[in-house]
Amino acid sequence: MRRHIYHVLGVSPEDDLPPSHYEGLPLGDNEPVRFVWEKTVKQSKHNALVKERILADLRAHRELYEHVSEADFAIKPLSSAFDQAFSTFRQKYKVQTDPTVLLTVKTREEQKAMKSRRLHRKKLVRISFLQTTSTEFTSMSFLRSESNGTACGKGLRPLPMRHSMPPWNLIACRLKNRTTQSKAIRKKRYSYVEYRGGAAGCSSFTLFSMKMNV
Repeated sequence: MRRHIYHVLGVSPEDDLPPSHYEGLPLGDNEPVRFVWEKTVKQSKHNALVKERILADLRAHRELYEHVSEADFAIKPLSSAFDQAFSTFRQKYKVQTDPTVLLTVKTREEQKAMKSRRLHRKKLVRISFLQTTSTEFTSMSFLRSESNGTACGKGLRPLPMRHSMPPWNLIACRLKNRTTQSKAIRKKRYSYVEYRGGAAGCSSFTLFSMKMNV
């Protein structure tokens, strides 16, 4: 629809829109169409007539838009599309004629861009947090499996570690070796205590037996 309006206006999308037409001034059939930009279609009889002219011309030259379905050339879809396009054209005309409106539009666009960048940063932070949490959870699961006696280096899940860190399998093996050594030291300590307690009990029983024999 916007493409056809540019065509009947006789301008390209990169150019400024033509000046506003005077209400009540006749417009020839061979002349490019002109709108009263200060009024809507319902407020201006001239704009309503131009709308009918554009819709009839579009339906007559539907072969120019071969990729558009036949149902889209009905009166109701065309009328709705024209109303939306005309609102866009009126906003463009206000921007090119009023510096205040241009400043307002630029401010609104900057705010939209700032909001979009903020949402993008929040999304990146959320993704980074989820990846870090997943890495920590996988590490804890691996350590639990190691404490349950799983063979070192078997059934490992690849973790997104940094390239500057040692291989995860090597770190896990070192942790397992330290855990095994700690268990061995504790077991040896407990065995030594039991041995001392057992020896002391034998000595007391021997002295008691000697006293009874005497």
